[in-house]
Amino acid sequence: MSELKQLLGNDYHPDLESGGRDLVRTSAMMEGRDLAYVPGEGPAPVWFMSYPETGITFFMHLLQKSSGYTTATNYGNVLMDEAGVLVGSVDSTTIYPNGPALYSPDLPLPEEFVAVRTHAEGFCFWCHPEQYDFDVEEFYQAASKGYRMINGNMQMYSYNPADVEKMIHLVRDPFDTVVARYYSYVQLVNKGTIDKLRGEADLKFEVSDFKRWCNRMDSTFQASEDAVLSAEQRERGRRTPCRQEFLKIIKFHDNVLQMVDQHNIDRLVVKFENYVTRTDNTVTKVNNFLNYPTNTRNMKTPFGTSGIWMFKNFFTDQERVLVSNFIRFEASATLWHHLNMYTQL
Repeated sequence: MSELKQLLGNDYHPDLESGGRDLVRTSAMMEGRDLAYVPGEGPAPVWFMSYPETGITFFMHLLQKSSGYTTATNYGNVLMDEAGVLVGSVDSTTIYPNGPALYSPDLPLPEEFVAVRTHAEGFCFWCHPEQYDFDVEEFYQAASKGYRMINGNMQMYSYNPADVEKMIHLVRDPFDTVVARYYSYVQLVNKGTIDKLRGEADLKFEVSDFKRWCNRMDSTFQASEDAVLSAEQRERGRRTPCRQEFLKIIKFHDNVLQMVDQHNIDRLVVKFENYVTRTDNTVTKVNNFLNYPTNTRNMKTPFGTSGIWMFKNFFTDQERVLVSNFIRFEASATLWHHLNMYTQL
């Protein structure tokens, strides 16, 4: 058993072993809280909030490359090198005594605001509703929890979420997000970094295997999900392929929206596809929100030309209609406003 698994117990997620592609739920990691940020004594934290597999690592790299400043992360077991690649860390450099870890400590620290990567909670792989169905206050508290490395040992920490007054909210096509999550899952299974579920050791990144994965997940968790869904939700959900994955995305982003309203956080919404199609403008928009300088020379992204429907062949038109109806009825009106464009055939 790894040191990380021993430390986190039920909150362990194997992705943490490989640089944090999908990070473990951290709501129960610590009790008590120390003040991390003191106004006027270093930059204020600004959450760069994203659901896993939405390109956040690369976009944090663009932020560093364009501004010349380091960014930070709640998940301090990794550093970011000059190419934007995450590498293991032995000792974290934190912004505050009990705060986020710097991604690139050799870069200058901004004076006013520092972007901090967080996924809050609610994005587990292959799990029951109680592992992703959190209320907004639990979500808010989880967004300020993480870990750092000290002499090769991991130490959990939390800072006061009330210190955060600004947030960048990254949104991606939910269809592409689910397929990207499957790709991550396949990599983890084939590397042996997560337990190989019965009959899934041979998964490949192919449409047929993706559908098999979705079908098995839907059937495995139907009973536990039915227990918390209304009769109307249950009926609609049974017709929705990869129901759990889309439900987690909906709950995640609706929690973000509620959190912003309840805690009066200044939010900048950034769409994944805008980073792809309007890279310079989007990078500049984010940097301006943080009061950073901007140099967008030679800015490119590796995500194709449109940034949406990158995995369109993984869903039939009929499946897209079923999923779209599910999202429309489950999401809040505000979230549907952001996601509606991705449901058009």
